[in-house]
Amino acid sequence: MAAAAQEVSVSSYVTRLLDRTVPPGRALKKAADGSISSDTLRRFAALRAEQRAPFPEDSAELIRESRAERKTHL
Repeated sequence: MAAAAQEVSVSSYVTRLLDRTVPPGRALKKAADGSISSDTLRRFAALRAEQRAPFPEDSAELIRESRAERKTHL
């Protein structure tokens, strides 16, 4: 929904998010058109394979809890 609100593709939206959050030196390898390279996709697949199980909690709920906790510490 966020990508649609910004009138960009989901791929472009996620790439922008990753560009802002991936630490320097661990940058994604992107093609000139902004798409993610096959090498990066292989790295993602390897990381996913290492993940034992998905988070048991709802990720949106985890984000809400984290934001609430952060606000109480400000």
